[in-house]
Amino acid sequence: MNNKEGKIKTSPTRVLGYVTSGGICLRWYRDDFCQLEMACAKMLEEDSYDLMTKQAAQTPPGAEGLSFLPHLSGSLAPDVNPHATGIFFGLTMIHKKGHFIRAIMESLGYLVRRNIEALSAMGIEVEEIRAFGGGSKSSVWNQIKADILQKPICITNSKEAACLGAAILAGKAIGIFDSVEAAADSMVKVIARYEPNQNNQAIYDKGYDVYKEMQEDCMDLFEVIAQE
Repeated sequence: MNNKEGKIKTSPTRVLGYVTSGGICLRWYRDDFCQLEMACAKMLEEDSYDLMTKQAAQTPPGAEGLSFLPHLSGSLAPDVNPHATGIFFGLTMIHKKGHFIRAIMESLGYLVRRNIEALSAMGIEVEEIRAFGGGSKSSVWNQIKADILQKPICITNSKEAACLGAAILAGKAIGIFDSVEAAADSMVKVIARYEPNQNNQAIYDKGYDVYKEMQEDCMDLFEVIAQE
């Protein structure tokens, strides 16, 4: 149904299109390039990702010009391309491990922003993002995403989406809840909220423009690589 302004009238909650890239990109980098952090984490009984994000936190927003295209296993929504690959761009002598980690984290914020931009083009406006799972445990990453999107990131108490969805549907099916919405409201709670830092908006607007240019300009190269 359309409202008077011609925009699609929707419920407050929408799920973004599925993407192939996410925390797996950071895991790939950790497993292949952060053996030291993994060894130290084991010895100190800490989380290796915490040691990595500490390096990212010490790196300036925008990773001092280092950008990453996170398509390690192709690209899905909204730019579907099974031949898309990952790319680091802007590498110079100043870039250290923390820059690579931050560039990966920022790239996934750009990917979410690209999906929100696609929704906006359809008349669906997003006011806030609700996050859960592994990536939402990182306060550094949550703030990066809030700054890139310039929208609040709300962390929920949800841990596993599939299990939660099954519980919500089961609760509705056996009559515990009158509706799926009521079940979701009962089970899902916001436990933390990250507000965007407007001081970083200009940096991330420029970074997002670079991200989109990389995506567009590499289309032909993706096809060349796929034909080899």
